[in-house]
Amino acid sequence: MDHGRIAQVATPTEIYERPNSRYVASFIGEVNILDGRVADSGADHVDIVCQDTGCQVRAAYGADISNGAQVSVAIRPEKLRQDTQFELMDIQETTGTTFVIVTHDQEEAMTVASRVAVMDHGLIKQVATPERIYEQPNSVYVADFIGDVNLIGGRIAAVNGAAELDWAEGRTPLIGQTGAGLAKGDKATFAIRPEKIAISADEPEARNRVRGKILDIGYLGNLSTYHVELPEGPVVKCEVGNRSRLERRDFTWEDEVWLSWTAPAGLVLPE
Repeated sequence: MDHGRIAQVATPTEIYERPNSRYVASFIGEVNILDGRVADSGADHVDIVCQDTGCQVRAAYGADISNGAQVSVAIRPEKLRQDTQFELMDIQETTGTTFVIVTHDQEEAMTVASRVAVMDHGLIKQVATPERIYEQPNSVYVADFIGDVNLIGGRIAAVNGAAELDWAEGRTPLIGQTGAGLAKGDKATFAIRPEKIAISADEPEARNRVRGKILDIGYLGNLSTYHVELPEGPVVKCEVGNRSRLERRDFTWEDEVWLSWTAPAGLVLPE
């Protein structure tokens, strides 16, 4: 609403992807606004010349716009905080100074640092590069501390390079990478990041696959999140990037879907 008047009524997807005015675009999320005039209009786009810089922009539009019309173009940028983080990295590289940053902001630590130390009650659990901390955590604590992760408990069925985890009676073991120290019969936890999981209506060929029902859906602009309940009880979170303009969802609540991932995508971690 704008001063007591409804500016737009639509789904969250439409509000974010297709705001109907400069006000709505500015109100929902971060956005840069460029003012200009229409130089040429096509079937589903317009070419605009910016009035301040003379730059040329091609943009989608949802209404009839004639040549010469004064318009505003909404471009969603990265967050200002991320820009500041990269500026800090540039300062460090230019000066050659070692920075020690103590933070509870996981994103900040992963963005700014060349090495990260994860601590628990004053004890260092793992020291590594941000990539290794995220992709190869050495414990359930570190995996759960940095970013989102699905955790499924069970026992080791076999170790042969990768580890196989028995997690539910009568179900195919989950396969994932593992470090040294795990043996058949040990309690362990399977860890898989939401963005590494594929979601589909048809049964995939991947060995790591499970079937479940969609409980919740979250549209976050740049990605969509699905919470899928498995028959055995666990709820698995899956994230799908919205790489193109989203007109409608492929899945909805209560849909039966398949989740799958490659063997290297998951980790089997000690308790």
